[in-house]
Amino acid sequence: MSRRIILVDIGAGLTLRGVLPSVALFAVYAATLKASGGQAPYTYTIVAGAAELAAAGLYLDPATGTISGTAGVAGTLAFTVRVTDLSGAYIDRPYTITVIAEPLSLSGAAPAWTVGTPYSYTYTAQHGVPPYTFSLAAGSLPAGLTLDPATGTVSGTPTAAGVPAWILRVTDSALTELDLRDNVMLQLFGDFADTIVGSAYSSDLSINGGDLPYSNPRVTVGTLPAGLALSIVGSKLRLSGTPTASTTSNFTVAVDSGDQQTAASVQSVVTDGDVISLMKFDGPNGSTAFNDAVAANVWLARGSLAISNVYGDPWGPGVAALFDADAKFLAMINNSTWQIGNKDLTVEAYVYAAAALPSFAAILGKHVTDPGSVNAISFLLGCNGGKLSATLYTAPTAFTATAPAAFPLGVWRHVAMVRHGDALLLFLHGVLVATTSGLGTRALGYGAIDITYGHAMKTNAIIEPGLRWPGAIRQGIVTTRAKYTANFTPPGRL
Repeated sequence: MSRRIILVDIGAGLTLRGVLPSVALFAVYAATLKASGGQAPYTYTIVAGAAELAAAGLYLDPATGTISGTAGVAGTLAFTVRVTDLSGAYIDRPYTITVIAEPLSLSGAAPAWTVGTPYSYTYTAQHGVPPYTFSLAAGSLPAGLTLDPATGTVSGTPTAAGVPAWILRVTDSALTELDLRDNVMLQLFGDFADTIVGSAYSSDLSINGGDLPYSNPRVTVGTLPAGLALSIVGSKLRLSGTPTASTTSNFTVAVDSGDQQTAASVQSVVTDGDVISLMKFDGPNGSTAFNDAVAANVWLARGSLAISNVYGDPWGPGVAALFDADAKFLAMINNSTWQIGNKDLTVEAYVYAAAALPSFAAILGKHVTDPGSVNAISFLLGCNGGKLSATLYTAPTAFTATAPAAFPLGVWRHVAMVRHGDALLLFLHGVLVATTSGLGTRALGYGAIDITYGHAMKTNAIIEPGLRWPGAIRQGIVTTRAKYTANFTPPGRL
């Protein structure tokens, strides 16, 4: 009797079927693969691409063949599923699941802001592949406002008026970018600074909004100061030139944008013919060059006096002349321009007192020649006994006005002394704090001693020890007229 051996493949006919549909990003997903043939029960495993599937938030149930979870990564997920039957027979099948992200969106329209008022506005990004990164694709934020790149929030306390004039960009984690233009309305912001006869001048208004290019700068009402002209420089409307006549000019300027908008701004510029010195102290940080807007004045820095950003300036981050050692001061060789006689006079500056004031701290002054002793004063603005003080010398009498309260430390303040006819007026940050009278028509004393910032002079090149200004000075101006006779708003940056 013969025997026949028959081998039976109990895994024969093993198959794996099922459709894995696409899914929206962050949607809940469930789809089942079904095995048949072979010998049940079946076990399902991922033999390739398991890490990518898990990273996307999807998992395979080994007993049921169900893939489920919340799809957290956009893109096409490729993987291989193996089904194994009871006998150990198996088959592999490749699959893909496409996770579709809804199109990235960005929305928002930031409102206008108010100078000095805390501001916050958040743009909204949706869909795409979070997290998002926000940035400016064009334009810039005003001083005082910043953009949080993680949240899309614009916040801070602005120092200049305005409305949005930028293009915001959001980038998702798939590096998809989307821009939002938030600068629909064309506007002009700012005021042109006052100017001085015969001195080179340049002052800008900011152009915000609309489409580039900006064009057609023009005057629509009134006339510009003689010697000045308009131009567009980037996103600025610039008034520049050299004024030739003393006057007050009232006028309206306008510009156009590439999307056919027009913006206009009413301006008033005083061209002053009475300024005998204007020191801005706004050169590059570390500079030892000091140039007067009035070309006849030649100033010399002593003791390595330099421009510094250590205390900023009255309007925020910036520079000023730093008087941080007893030998540091600024002197100008005496010239006849400063023979003021009995004219009205205004001496003004912004100052920062960084430390306790000495018995007398000089800001700006001129002495009368008196070798070997403390000089009589032609004029001197400073602090006496820690209080703001001003002195005019009309031989043989000195007239002094002193503020009643101590001078503030650690803040920028505008100071001014004014001769107005018979009276001497003293102002601290626009407020009249002291007066004296009796000058009559007497002329100020005059001698050949240098004019100095930051120190009191005894004779040329010899200073009075210990009388320096302990801090910084910005924008000093001397004018042969009474600019201020009552409380006023301190002037802006020139």
